Amino acid sequence: MQSFNKLKFILWRMPVLLLVMSLLMTFMTWNMFSCSGTLVVELELVDLSSIVFPVTMILDSVSVSFALVVSLVSFCVFLFAVYYMDGDPFFNRFTWLLLLFVTSMMVLIFSGSLFVLLLGWDGLGLSSFALIIYYSSRESLSAGYLTLLVNRLGDCVMIMTMFLFLAAGHFSLFNVSENLYWVVFLMGLSSLTKSAQYPFSSWLPAAMAAPTPVSALVHSSTLVTAGVYLLIRLSLSWEVPCIFSTPLMLLSSVTCMLGGLAAIFENDLKKIIALSTLSQLGVMMYSISMNLVDLALFHLYVHAMFKALLFIGAGTVLMMGFGIQDIRLLGGILKNSPLTSVFFVISSLCLAGVPFTSGFCSKHLILEKMLCSHSCTGLSLIFMVVGSVATAIYSVRLMKIVFGSQVITTTCSPMVNKSFLFFCPMLILGGMGVSGGLLFPSINMAFVDSAFIPGSLSMAFNMILFVGTVIGMYFIFGNGGSTFLTTMFYLTPSSYSMSKVIPNISVMTISLDSGWLEPSVVMNRLLPQLSVYAHYFLLWPSLTKSTMVKVYVVFFLILYYSL
Repeated sequence: MQSFNKLKFILWRMPVLLLVMSLLMTFMTWNMFSCSGTLVVELELVDLSSIVFPVTMILDSVSVSFALVVSLVSFCVFLFAVYYMDGDPFFNRFTWLLLLFVTSMMVLIFSGSLFVLLLGWDGLGLSSFALIIYYSSRESLSAGYLTLLVNRLGDCVMIMTMFLFLAAGHFSLFNVSENLYWVVFLMGLSSLTKSAQYPFSSWLPAAMAAPTPVSALVHSSTLVTAGVYLLIRLSLSWEVPCIFSTPLMLLSSVTCMLGGLAAIFENDLKKIIALSTLSQLGVMMYSISMNLVDLALFHLYVHAMFKALLFIGAGTVLMMGFGIQDIRLLGGILKNSPLTSVFFVISSLCLAGVPFTSGFCSKHLILEKMLCSHSCTGLSLIFMVVGSVATAIYSVRLMKIVFGSQVITTTCSPMVNKSFLFFCPMLILGGMGVSGGLLFPSINMAFVDSAFIPGSLSMAFNMILFVGTVIGMYFIFGNGGSTFLTTMFYLTPSSYSMSKVIPNISVMTISLDSGWLEPSVVMNRLLPQLSVYAHYFLLWPSLTKSTMVKVYVVFFLILYYSL
């Protein structure tokens, strides 16, 4: 009985902790929006000459509200993980890794200086690597290596900003002036790797080798949104110039189109949802490139809710299908669970941007502002329209296969936990998916914006949704598939080939590292000889003339080349 109570305590301590954190963040968010204030907590670590090395935490309406979203989504995911990971022998280790992952994201959210940002940034990368390789299979190890490789590239770029901050004389993130535009450029480049923008998109579908609760956190409110949040934080104090916004606009629109087209021809359930995340991240980055920071933050909050709901629904499908992820073998599986099917439909409609859903309130407004923006290029506009049509196509295709296809009884089980706590995360996230489009603007009026465009253009986006729905209803793609599209323009195989090239390069540079860059070989050969000559020099009165000449010549050469 005592061991049973201990196990029960281990299972439920993390969800209860995150529930308390969510309530605390709700109270702080209400106070921040009521007072419209900012609290900065700074601790000086080292004061060297005129430069201060601080640990700074910033609490304002943006950081506290995003922390509320992260804590609420984490509570729902942890509660779902109790049932999904039931029977796992290393569940205790899994929960601590997942808590470290959430804690790193919280540190990044409240970071006000470069050192705190690096702590959260590297914490996300290392903890996500440990979670992706959790199952220790060949696929998960390859995915973890690719994820670590791409994210380490962004981390190196982030560390390069330290020298620019050092030259500026401060390490504050919310006091970036126009003279530090290279800092913004390097941080923006690092954000592209963390948020999987093209050409750093290949690791995002590969990260689906992790358990489904990890995927729900990674794709909703933690890892992939870290780069978007960092750009939002920088854009609040520094307007993105045209020289940076134009490339960002093009890359984000390509990412949106790339994720949508690849999801149409994909058959893996979790990878379809991962590619949909890629498409929505492109929408957020596109909004930032147009200096619509508040709308990007609005879509970030809304997307976190319905994407976590979609992954929890997909996890329930995997539980019913005995772990099978191929949607061609999961036809009609949700007919056995009506309540789960309701929430799966809600999340899919939010993803497609159907009217009267939260996804429509944020995404449709961004697309309308795209037509009003003078900085919007024609090529990026075409890419965004194609990405919007593709989003509707794969959303309808996914619902049609999961609901309308023939039930495969050999891979379908109706035995799913029917307790209230199992459906509690779906109820919370489903309610936010429906009402989030009205709830968030009522809290922060910055999420409310107007777009002065003709009614025909506004109706055109609804027609785009309708066209995508019709295509998804009458055409089922993915039977043969397109290798060019499913590999995201051959980005996935080219990224995996880096794992073969980089070790060869490292072997080739060993001689260079041991030579001119770090002359360890030369010093290992010279030091014994120098020690012998030094010994002879100390015994100078007893040395012969020939030995004395050698010693003097060696020390003369050393003195000459040292000067």
